[in-house]
Amino acid sequence: MWRAWKIIDPRTVLLSLIVFLSGMAFFLHFLAFNADRFYWLKDVVHDASHSTQTAAATAVPAPAPAASHD
Repeated sequence: MWRAWKIIDPRTVLLSLIVFLSGMAFFLHFLAFNADRFYWLKDVVHDASHSTQTAAATAVPAPAPAASHD
């Protein structure tokens, strides 16, 4: 095995491995967050945005209708 490390630079191998695994991790997380089946935060985000919209809708009165001049 030591002969292989004399041919291949260990720093290059480790750097390549880190870059490859980081890229794969990013890609797999990107797929998981974009898939409806695996996106476990969908309900939390939906509930938070829904409660914010409901609170905003109830806190602000509806605008008065504009007077029309004929």
